[in-house]
Amino acid sequence: MVDICEFASSIIVEIKERFPNPKLLSAMKILNPQEWPKDKESLMFYGELELEELVSVYGKKYLPDYPLGLIDSVAVQEEWFGFKIVVHSNYQDLAIDDLFPLLYDNYLDSYPNILKLMEIVYSIPFSSVDCERGFSKQNIIKTDLCTAMENDRLHLLLMVGYDFRDALSKFLESKNRRMK
Repeated sequence: MVDICEFASSIIVEIKERFPNPKLLSAMKILNPQEWPKDKESLMFYGELELEELVSVYGKKYLPDYPLGLIDSVAVQEEWFGFKIVVHSNYQDLAIDDLFPLLYDNYLDSYPNILKLMEIVYSIPFSSVDCERGFSKQNIIKTDLCTAMENDRLHLLLMVGYDFRDALSKFLESKNRRMK
């Protein structure tokens, strides 16, 4: 039990270090429809303040040079109500992994700012494990004896070392695909 408590405490510390603004972290939950209120009356005003918090951090005005920072703060407010109604009426029981592709396929033109905001929030890594794993592989490949290796070759060797089975299985599961 002590190990579990220590592990949970260390995760909480890491999250607090990665997200020093707890208000921002809390605001991100509005982009998960499974967290939304079930009745339409409560849904009408749900997430207004949280959306303002997200836009204040990730909007165009605040990230003009960032390629994903193309969120129009006025348009995102206008899109929010309609987006909630569409998702609540049609997709409220879907997990976010299943919902994303449907939203991008069917509603990108209608809610571009909301979807861009979702893209930003859901692309934030909560852990640096993948990055550290990549550096570890790089250090195995590019040793002190191979210092003259160019980046292109290192990249190819890292890709060879990557296990594509998981990515391939997700790709094949996402739609009915035929392999020739």
